[in-house]
Amino acid sequence: MAVRWLVDVAQAREAPEHIRRGLRDLDPTAEVIYLGPMRWLVGRVRPNVHTHRIATGLLDTFTSQLSTGARLSPKGQRKARFALLALQGFRPVEEYRMRDLDWRVVEDFRVSQWRMQHEDPDALLDAMEADDAAERAARRAELADRDRAKDAQRFLSASNFGYASPTVAKPTHTPSGRVRHSIPQTI
Repeated sequence: MAVRWLVDVAQAREAPEHIRRGLRDLDPTAEVIYLGPMRWLVGRVRPNVHTHRIATGLLDTFTSQLSTGARLSPKGQRKARFALLALQGFRPVEEYRMRDLDWRVVEDFRVSQWRMQHEDPDALLDAMEADDAAERAARRAELADRDRAKDAQRFLSASNFGYASPTVAKPTHTPSGRVRHSIPQTI
């Protein structure tokens, strides 16, 4: 028996039946949509007033542009299709850029669902901020290191051609008005 669609949108391709069934076994509101060349969206269909309002606003913008004779770019067409999906309650979870979907999609969805149910979102954000803070502290310590500063100064003052010459090339004017630069020879 075929898995019934939760959204009504035209698609050039459809996800394999076993992948759609695997997603539905994990979450009865899961759906996978083909957006265009090598672009798949996996999400949940859970209509609410807020997403309906946003989707309606997007579609109003697109229809007003089209009524003035404008044409939608391919990116604009994808956004309009996404607004139609959002109007039906589709909320994206993950985007895949691949030609053909495989079982990884179901496994990724399983992992994201487990995290959603078992991990505290505040703890995840705190861990990300702690990692950022540790990285910033390491960068500050590196900038404050005197030996590192000496190495940088030595590197900048050295030249590939021996010692850097303090003399500057002097321009000479030719009768044609062009400027010729000559580099002094030091031995």
